[in-house]
Amino acid sequence: MVVRLGPVVAVGVGIAILFFSTRGLLAEGSSRWGAALVGGFLAVVFAFGAGYGTLKYGALPYFLIWRPVTRLGRRGRAVLAVLAAAAAGLALAAAGREIARTAIAVLPAALVLIFGGWACLLLDRRLRASAHLAVRALPDVLAMMTLGGFLIVLFDRDLLTTVPAAGALFPVGAWLSLRIWRAMRGARPLAVRAAADIVLSLLLGADLVLVIVWAANLFHLAPADVRALRAVLEHTGEAAELPWQFWLALYLALAAATLAFLVLAMRPGTGGRWARLRAGIRSVDTGRRLLTGVHIGLLVSVLIAMAAPAALSRSLRGPIEARYRVDLQRELDATGAEAAYEQIRRHFTGASPQLAAIVLRIHRVSPPPPGSRDATVTERHLARYVGQLQADAALLTSSPPPSRRLDLSPAQRGDLRERLDRLDGEQRRAEARAARAHQLGELAATVVAGTLQIPDVGRNEIIQIVREYLGGLVEGGRLRDVFAAWAQHVPIADSLSPERVVVPDPLRLRFAALRALAQRLLSHRARIFTAPTRQETPGESPADRAVDVANQVRYFDEGTGPCAGCSRRARPGEEFRPPGEHRIEPRIP
Repeated sequence: MVVRLGPVVAVGVGIAILFFSTRGLLAEGSSRWGAALVGGFLAVVFAFGAGYGTLKYGALPYFLIWRPVTRLGRRGRAVLAVLAAAAAGLALAAAGREIARTAIAVLPAALVLIFGGWACLLLDRRLRASAHLAVRALPDVLAMMTLGGFLIVLFDRDLLTTVPAAGALFPVGAWLSLRIWRAMRGARPLAVRAAADIVLSLLLGADLVLVIVWAANLFHLAPADVRALRAVLEHTGEAAELPWQFWLALYLALAAATLAFLVLAMRPGTGGRWARLRAGIRSVDTGRRLLTGVHIGLLVSVLIAMAAPAALSRSLRGPIEARYRVDLQRELDATGAEAAYEQIRRHFTGASPQLAAIVLRIHRVSPPPPGSRDATVTERHLARYVGQLQADAALLTSSPPPSRRLDLSPAQRGDLRERLDRLDGEQRRAEARAARAHQLGELAATVVAGTLQIPDVGRNEIIQIVREYLGGLVEGGRLRDVFAAWAQHVPIADSLSPERVVVPDPLRLRFAALRALAQRLLSHRARIFTAPTRQETPGESPADRAVDVANQVRYFDEGTGPCAGCSRRARPGEEFRPPGEHRIEPRIP
């Protein structure tokens, strides 16, 4: 047995070492081949050590633990079981919370080991009589993979509950639980038959707890997801708030009742009410099955009630904190946008020829069709790009104030229900602030557009272009953090005040656009289809040139809309073409 176990341990450890070493090296930026070679070398070294240790010392547990226990008589084993139960009870009383956290942490790995080991036993029972060596070795191969998966899940605890594809393993686990239960129910030893229902409840309960945690991790904790989780916790009522000690005591009481009933009912020579009760239950097969199902269901329900809240609280702690950070930042950004729009609405009064020239150029890039009074999609997108580039241009000569650290303590205090309540409240505040900022943005755009006199452009189109321009400037650009800090009474430079940055400097705007275009071309040099060939027209104003470069940036990102001679990213199947090169397609006669 030890000789057969040595290669299994060696390959299982090698699989785990290969997984963690290659993943770590790839995360540090190593190449795939380099990570594979280093990971393979480490896997071979650790696998050799684990296999050698198993072959040399693998029999020690049998001689030190199992063999002395089997030599004890029935009374000695009973005394040993009582002492073990007493020690477990004392450990739970002294460090029950830490033991519960450890049990929940190792629960996924334990299920992988149990289910994988049982599958190996089933496969070995079917294939052990095969005449082919390769067929007889399949259970060992499965055992190697099971041990490797156990070690991987043991040290990467969230792997089984965060990967969407892991959902396909839980039905297999439930099926294997039923197979284990049926095998234990048909065993000869009374103790094995008595523990069948308890083992099934433990396996099914653990499997369902992992299903609950896995399903919860699929949520992105959007407002609808948070409200759904809060509704579930509210419907469970006080049951979710009961301490785990209550559920543990209830589970142990049900398990003790199961053992007592089976032992007293199955012992030969037991008469009286136990014999009559056993005969009454066995006389109706449907009633017996129903009673067994109800009993196992109670055990599973109690186990889920005991373990699910702690498992969910541990699994969702990180996602809740991350989502709280996002929503808190959303609220701060919306607060800054609200203050900036209000400042623009109140203090922007003078006409701006530069802004009027930019709006007119945006209109000429993609004018609306005849009869339409709305700005086109290209106009709106280009206006937002121009606003974002204006934010970059405003920061060319002024440094932003230091950003404040977000207070994430509300997302870390209390139980799962309290943290979800705080997250829901933060999301509602962020949505309210964003709606308020959107309304003030519409008002600010109307005020700014009212100062622009452009004969060739309709009033509604001007308002829509200005609205997108202000949205890119205030909400989509790098000034977003500046306005958020300014709304928290952090002093900023006068040149970054909202009413001043609305008016662009065409030269700075063009410089910011050229820098953005150069960054895109350099970062995607191997994945662009054509190099930029557009030439500037003599007599163009600085505002026209700035908008044209901004349009090249937009076209590079989106690849749609008018932009003659502009570069774009390569689509699948396309190759880079230098300027002036054209493909000549062969003619088919």
